[in-house]
Amino acid sequence: QGGCLLSDPYLCALTPDRELDICVPGRGLDRLFGCREDDIRRAAGAVALSLPDGRHGVVRGSPLQAAWVASARSEVVASYADGSPAVLSHRVGAGRAVLSGVHLGVGWSPEVSLGDDLRLLEGAVADDIAAEIVLDCASDAGVRSTLRLPDGVVASLLEVPDGRAIVVAMNLRPEPVRGVVAIEHRAVAGATRIDGPADVPAEISADGLALELPGLGCGVFLLTP
Repeated sequence: QGGCLLSDPYLCALTPDRELDICVPGRGLDRLFGCREDDIRRAAGAVALSLPDGRHGVVRGSPLQAAWVASARSEVVASYADGSPAVLSHRVGAGRAVLSGVHLGVGWSPEVSLGDDLRLLEGAVADDIAAEIVLDCASDAGVRSTLRLPDGVVASLLEVPDGRAIVVAMNLRPEPVRGVVAIEHRAVAGATRIDGPADVPAEISADGLALELPGLGCGVFLLTP
């Protein structure tokens, strides 16, 4: 059925004798992930990343930042500001293995302690792109981001290859419904309703997509990042 394996940097860096391996990821995992570490250093603050579809943002709180030497079969999931690969994907059978040069989970933790030298007290902010990278990997493995919907409404989120998404919502009740579709862990800058005779702007806020449907009616919305 396939799936997705996602790892942070410095994977299996030590040999069984607790010595630094000559290749990281070690234990032969460089073949699984289709890359090897070229350099690793302490990250200097927020790390800027860009995705192939044009989305960009930063990853905060990562203690490390790794640079990679990629194989010819590796796919770049995200790049650093200088254009070098930050997150790489390698197809293996029906699935893929993804190796990140920064710690994607730390910036989304309200409070984190790594040893005694790092404590992050601020939560995630709007331009943090870590969750989008993780959710893209999850989506590729068949796990879709969650929509929170008004009572009586069902909806699907469909990914567009250029980074946009389409929400198809249907009201299963005979009476009209008005509410908000909350789109979790996804940055949405704008929305357009596209199921009418002409496209019209739709209201988008920090709470989500404003929704107004007639009884037993439906709506189709195009979301832009």
